[in-house]
Amino acid sequence: MSEFDRQQIEAICAEVEAAIESIGERHKFTCRCLPGEINPLTASVRIELTAVRTPGCFPPDEEQRDRFIENANAYGLQPEDWGCEFDLNGGGWTVFGINPAAPRYPLVATKHADGRQYKLKADVVKMALENSRAQTGSQAPDVSER
Repeated sequence: MSEFDRQQIEAICAEVEAAIESIGERHKFTCRCLPGEINPLTASVRIELTAVRTPGCFPPDEEQRDRFIENANAYGLQPEDWGCEFDLNGGGWTVFGINPAAPRYPLVATKHADGRQYKLKADVVKMALENSRAQTGSQAPDVSER
């Protein structure tokens, strides 16, 4: 190869992902290799690792949980909503935090597809939780069971 081009870098990224796949299975993560800046003689890529989410697994942060339980009613939620899963925009999420200092986007949830945390509007999460419960016919779980 005398010079880099986007197609070559994308092929290299695919090989990197394949090479790391068995390591990811062993350590419970997925890998994405994303092309960055590409010049004829240099190229950069970004390696992104995402923890594999175990269904039913809830964040262990007791402080976040306590803050959520304490503030849930102020945002139209139930304390039992902490750790609940819901669907939003075609994907699964788990709500696990409230940040009262962020009035516009006070709720914190993990997006299952990428394992990242996002700030969300309270009314959006409330509606999504209600829709998820209606679809499954379930009630909010008892927080003391977690």
